[in-house]
Amino acid sequence: MARSSILLLALANSHSHGHHGHAVDYTHYVDELWTNVNYDHDTLHFTTVELHDFLVFADTNKDGSITRHEYVTAATKDAPDLTAFSHGLFDTFDANNDHHLTLDDTTALYDRMDSDGDGFITKPEFYTFWTNVLTSLAHTHGNGNLLG
Repeated sequence: MARSSILLLALANSHSHGHHGHAVDYTHYVDELWTNVNYDHDTLHFTTVELHDFLVFADTNKDGSITRHEYVTAATKDAPDLTAFSHGLFDTFDANNDHHLTLDDTTALYDRMDSDGDGFITKPEFYTFWTNVLTSLAHTHGNGNLLG
């Protein structure tokens, strides 16, 4: 399983300095995520192919659909303390709430990240989206304390 493909491990291998009850600056987590999943090194855009590739690691039976169990198992293999966080991420990715991640969910997630609707995810859009996700899931990762 390629380390650069796994959001959870990218975040888990970052260094955390967050403290419960204080606002956490997630910039360093998002910096590492951008570096790890933007593998074509295009400094301006994150592509649909990169988004798909960053989720496909969890399709362990290669049927084109990622179940919650597949995702959580793959994502927490090396970070079991982040099980609640991985469930929250899955819920973020599962656009139609059917408990399976498919190409439709990937497309919907890409569209949500593309806040101006121009068909491209810029670095600022990527940072805004992931900072909002990390903030909304702060209670599941100890306000950053479990991420590093």
